[in-house]
Amino acid sequence: MGHVLIIDNDQLLRIVLADELNKVGISSKQAENGLQGLESARQEQPAVIILDEHMPEMNGQEFIEALQKEPWFKEVRIIVFTTLHDTDLMNHKMLAGVTDYLDKGTTAPEGLIKIVQKYMQPTA
Repeated sequence: MGHVLIIDNDQLLRIVLADELNKVGISSKQAENGLQGLESARQEQPAVIILDEHMPEMNGQEFIEALQKEPWFKEVRIIVFTTLHDTDLMNHKMLAGVTDYLDKGTTAPEGLIKIVQKYMQPTA
């Protein structure tokens, strides 16, 4: 089935999301910044990536630009989960291959997990 890669510099949020994913039977890996996330994504090729926009080392935009060079990029679902409220940025990300753009302030972890579950379902 694959796994989820959680890339966020907020350790507590990563732990909460990993725990929620585990409760529904989805395995996950974690990275604390975009650079670590990119290395992990290249090695593991996750089915879904939960990505924060504002991080040290490499931000979400830089991460996506680097990941677009990977041959399997179109196979992965990317969910940007951030506190940034920028409509232009959101539209740009959607055009760049981001599957969903969610606001941390209005989307509970449980809501995010439901979206991840939808993307983890096998397609016929």
